[in-house]
Amino acid sequence: MKKILIYVLLFTCLISVVGCTKNTKEEEAMIMVNGKLYTKSQNVIDLDTNSLIEIGKIANIVNSTELPQKNNQANRKDFLNATIFENTADSVILEYNGYTLFTLVN
Repeated sequence: MKKILIYVLLFTCLISVVGCTKNTKEEEAMIMVNGKLYTKSQNVIDLDTNSLIEIGKIANIVNSTELPQKNNQANRKDFLNATIFENTADSVILEYNGYTLFTLVN
């Protein structure tokens, strides 16, 4: 009888530990602008910084394991207060440590 009780307790502990694990997979660096989700591009950009039009700033941050859900939100804390510039219909530029291209997520 004691063996059965021990097995039941071990099984219960195992189920509670497995059921409580969080998503720890880091998402790609992303930002939400005007209801659209953009991801950081590896492309090198050549641009005239004098012609850029500011459309906002990153106002708040979510965890890097999450996707941004609100406008002007990012999933990297180093993007906080970064300036967002319009670029093309499917990309924006973020100035946080230089100028970085972000492309629309399909």
